[in-house]
Amino acid sequence: MSAMVAGCYEHHGLDGMEPPPVPMGDAGFSMPTDDAGLPVIDGGPMVEPDADVPSEPVLVVDPFYSGWRTPPARQDMGTADIRVTALRDVEWDGGIWFQISTETPGCMVRGSAGTEYFRDLKVRNTDTGETMMGPVSIPGTEPPGSIATGFFRIGEGDVRRISAGTTLRFAVTMDLSSAEDAPGEFMGCTYAVHTGAGTIIDPSAVRLVGGERLRSDQIGGDNEASYSGFTVDVAIPEFDIRADNLRSSTILVAGGDVWQNVAQYRVGPDESIASFILNLDGDAADIREVAIAADGYVLGTGRFPSGSRPVTGIRPSEPFVTPSDSSRIFQVWVKIPELLSNAATMGVRDGVPISGDFFRVGISGVERYIGSALVTSGFDPIYGNEFVIRKSRPTFTRQTLSTTTIVNGTDQDLYRFQVSADAAGSISLSQISMQVLVHTRSGYGEVCNMRLRRGFTDLPPDSYTIIALEVDRSGSGAVYESPCVYGRAGSGRVIIRFTDEEIVSGSGNSYTLHGTVNGFEAGDSIDVSFGEPGGVVRPDNVIVTGYIVPNTHVSAIDVSPYGMPDTAPVWSRIGASIIWSDLSEVPHGAMFGRDGGSRDWTNGYLIEDLTQTQTLSR
Repeated sequence: MSAMVAGCYEHHGLDGMEPPPVPMGDAGFSMPTDDAGLPVIDGGPMVEPDADVPSEPVLVVDPFYSGWRTPPARQDMGTADIRVTALRDVEWDGGIWFQISTETPGCMVRGSAGTEYFRDLKVRNTDTGETMMGPVSIPGTEPPGSIATGFFRIGEGDVRRISAGTTLRFAVTMDLSSAEDAPGEFMGCTYAVHTGAGTIIDPSAVRLVGGERLRSDQIGGDNEASYSGFTVDVAIPEFDIRADNLRSSTILVAGGDVWQNVAQYRVGPDESIASFILNLDGDAADIREVAIAADGYVLGTGRFPSGSRPVTGIRPSEPFVTPSDSSRIFQVWVKIPELLSNAATMGVRDGVPISGDFFRVGISGVERYIGSALVTSGFDPIYGNEFVIRKSRPTFTRQTLSTTTIVNGTDQDLYRFQVSADAAGSISLSQISMQVLVHTRSGYGEVCNMRLRRGFTDLPPDSYTIIALEVDRSGSGAVYESPCVYGRAGSGRVIIRFTDEEIVSGSGNSYTLHGTVNGFEAGDSIDVSFGEPGGVVRPDNVIVTGYIVPNTHVSAIDVSPYGMPDTAPVWSRIGASIIWSDLSEVPHGAMFGRDGGSRDWTNGYLIEDLTQTQTLSR
């Protein structure tokens, strides 16, 4: 699972705005006006036409709206093309007015002192690439100029002669690279850039060669197209993060000053992360401390605030930096507090750490540097896998048999395994089930008289029971008990139930399932494992904690509330292949719940390692 996070912001309808009748500027870039409120260029008022003097066009303005819309890049961006055709010889004293505006809340045309929001503004000949006027930049102010619209002039004093019959095609362009360097003020803003501020060419800035400045009625074409231009979305660059080789769901042993990995992520190239925003899908009481780690070292730590589904931020002492040309991995580690011993739960988020609680940790955002800007990139939480908390845990390990050759008529060792307990404490076993697959060509192979040996000695017959379960071959789906596993059935489930319970401590006990084999021919085989029970016994594929309860053929887990066994609906009794306890409840008992047993029993889900198969062949 991954997130490609880009700051995408919509244009806010600036193309449809009507310009103000008198452009308003800010200090250093204001458009001067006379007493009548008319713009003043070069110290004198704009010359208005005399109604009694017939006008004759001297310049024709022909703007072409292009409507560019682009994110920032280290290159020039331009407004729409504008063509100006001279009908008589004129001298143009520069003076292109343009407007920059934004309707994005909290954004401004100017930023802090020292920050050039818009850099290298110039008028460029789009046919030749020649810079006709400029460049200039718009500096920041102190305090920041919190204005939504600014009117600015470029090229004043750059006199250029345009001969009669000549057409110039030009655009106002700018370098937007400063958007990558601004201290967070630029990011997430949408700007509209328009040629002109009421007019494109100021008549008072154009003179006939050897004559007077033009009147406004001597500018033909469309000289009022002040809203031709382009819109710039100054978007936050994409952030590339994805879950990477996540640790599989497992049992986390509580207590101890030990960091345990619960998630791992990969961040794309050329990033500098100042802080991480982490999410907990679970109870904050179950996590004593959380950390960001990389390369085997803790970079920063934090704590989740109390409650369910809390969020916290972790700020490493130094930014987490990825190479410019490759990705980098970081992990999320947690410490689990000591558990209460009064009762186990079915994952209830009750504000206290108890055996059976489960959680997952994810990430939903970062603070990152874009140049010198510190920006926040948020996204939907990307979670690691789910983990369950126990006071201790067992480990199952298959051991090698002395022989794997089937010898008919003999007592054959079928599967040997070691059950050990975590150093945190002992565990208890109540039920173990194993899958026996008999592969015979004739259908006569069978395994009968199965028993369980601990170490080198068979367990007393009254300390456990073994039954074989098979599915009716008629297609009814019925399950029945059988004294043997038969080749004609193909498979069976062998259920071992201890009369009381088997306590396992430290390195634990070695157990061997053995039985009498008969009827096997050359090429026949037997596969024995803790594999998926299928239709015979429900697979252990969910987190469950509760009482032991009798069920058809096998025991199950009753998830009734603490102290109230057998009060939950019958369908909430969850069948189990393996039943064990971390002895977390005081007092602990292996009896059925209704007979006073404890509520700290669970199934084989997440036990390591139940995947190994032993094959015997004839």
